[in-house]
Amino acid sequence: MFAGVVLCALLAGQEAALRPTLRPANYFPLQPGTTWVYQVSGVGGGVRHVTAAAGVSVASTSAAVLLDGYFPGAPRLVRSFAGKVEELGPGGEAYLWYLLAAPEGTSWTLRLAPMAQERMLPCTDGARVTLASRRETVTVPAGTFADVILVRWESPCRDAGIVAEWFAPEVGLVQREEAGFAGKIVWQLQEVRRDATPSLPRYGGALALSQRHYVLNLMPPVDPQHLPVLAGTLALWHWDPEPNGEGGVPLCLLAKGEILDERGQLVVAFVLPDPACFTLAPHGFAAFRLLPFSHPFWLGKKPLAQGSYTLRVSVETPGWKSSFSLPFSVSHVY
Repeated sequence: MFAGVVLCALLAGQEAALRPTLRPANYFPLQPGTTWVYQVSGVGGGVRHVTAAAGVSVASTSAAVLLDGYFPGAPRLVRSFAGKVEELGPGGEAYLWYLLAAPEGTSWTLRLAPMAQERMLPCTDGARVTLASRRETVTVPAGTFADVILVRWESPCRDAGIVAEWFAPEVGLVQREEAGFAGKIVWQLQEVRRDATPSLPRYGGALALSQRHYVLNLMPPVDPQHLPVLAGTLALWHWDPEPNGEGGVPLCLLAKGEILDERGQLVVAFVLPDPACFTLAPHGFAAFRLLPFSHPFWLGKKPLAQGSYTLRVSVETPGWKSSFSLPFSVSHVY
């Protein structure tokens, strides 16, 4: 009897040693340098790109990337860990997007972080999302995917907004259905591109604009207050702050923006105000900083002329000085 118990224990131990260790599938991978290419059918269809750029390290177990094109508007700082997908606000606050490790039937409210000079997306922010199934099979131009998660949306907007999304393991969003006033819109994954990413520096940064082309309606009478503005976000991070908090990105930054014309000539310069400079601890540090900014296109008594421009933002921190540039264009309508 005793020998039989010992034998069973040994066999159980061998079986456990041979059994592979399984890790949960990642349904929202956010590897920097990844581009998801979608074929979009319906009104405004065509090809759309969603890109993940190097973001900031916010914890030892998760990292955030700048995700561009997933929702309309400027890129958003997003992290994904253990099935929970969250957006980070300007102060590091977490806004829940998805609970992809939850059991079927789980519901939650999707929230977007507020962005300076950006209108909230009323058909997205506040939507009720339900994980409807974990066992879907979906065929899209990129291939056939099994064990796909289906989430269904209840949009705050009537007859508009996202209706359903499908997420494949280790791939992410493979299909999305939206309702619109002019009919259904469907996103289907065409391909995933992964670029080689260089080693990350001690300091890092990224510049994002709310859009790359601005249209100024100059139909008289012109009210400069109603014209669009150049709006975006500067992200800065420090990869290895000191454990005691004495290192990192300063809580009070002096950053300068410059608009250059096609010849590289300076058109206008402006300061990016940092609200943290007016807090009680302007000399502190943080692992990362998000600095939203905006600047009007109305210069003195006239608007910025039509043409192509470059926005250059320069910033200096202790031990590091750099600048970031992005192109944009302006056109007029009358």
